[in-house]
Order: sequence, then C-alpha cells, then structure tokens
Amino acid sequence: MSHTDSFIVSEIDDVLELLRLRMLRFRHQLEIAEARVPSWNQLVRDLWRSGLLPQSAILGRVIETRPYTPMAGGHASGQIVQASLLIPGGVGVLLWDTEDFVLLANAPDGLESDAWAHHIPFESCQPAHQVALAEQLPLLIGRFVRLLGWPDC
Repeated sequence: MSHTDSFIVSEIDDVLELLRLRMLRFRHQLEIAEARVPSWNQLVRDLWRSGLLPQSAILGRVIETRPYTPMAGGHASGQIVQASLLIPGGVGVLLWDTEDFVLLANAPDGLESDAWAHHIPFESCQPAHQVALAEQLPLLIGRFVRLLGWPDC
C-alpha cells in the first residue's frame, strides 16, 4: 500500500469514527426525547380534559426547511417543519407547504387556526424531528405556562 493509499484509508476511518460518534450522540438525544415528551403530552391532555385549558396552538420555531421528494414535473415549493404544542394534541410538528406557510403567516392567527390540519404527533415524527422537538421543549413549555396564566408556575 502506498503512502497515498494509507492516507485515504486513514481519512475514511476518521470520517467513519466521526459519524459513529455523532450517531451515538443522536441516539442519546433521542432517548431523552422519548423519555420526556410523552409524559409532557399526557399532562397537556389531562389539563385540557379537566377544562383548565382551551383548545390552542402554541407554535415553536421552524426546525427544518426542505424540498419535496423529487418527482416528474418537479415542485414549485418546498416544505417547512415547525415545532408546535397543540392543546389537546401535545408536542409535535406542523408540516407546511412553503407557499401555504407564507400565506397563513401573513394572516392574523392564520398559522394557529390551521395548525391542526398540519399536525404530526410526536410519536409519528421522524427521529430527527423528535430530537429537535425535545430541544424546543423549554420554549414551548414557557409559552404554555404563560397561556395558563398561573402566577406560581
């Protein structure tokens, strides 16, 4: 094996090790998400059933923008994945067409009023979105607590 060949093998090994470490970190983050979010969602449903909360949509940050899957003829738009906490639906993502998102974002309460039609519950989300949702949980919980209006929270 030449010096160049051994360098290439070493580079490949380094990349594989980096990917392996990133996957280990990702799996750990996914375990945390799977441990926290379902119990939070149950609490949201319980509070809603008690009559203490109205049906509401709390929107988080956009966690991904992506093109549609390639198809013959193409697409004029893409998709936006946004974190959300729907009452009573719980934490999940909203999957928007980019053109719909822009139209609704410019209308008063447009995104909030159409959120249920675009909701994907946490349990049905892709693992990468589940991890992103767990990272947004503090923001969503903060907005949820403000919605409750309980001064001691």
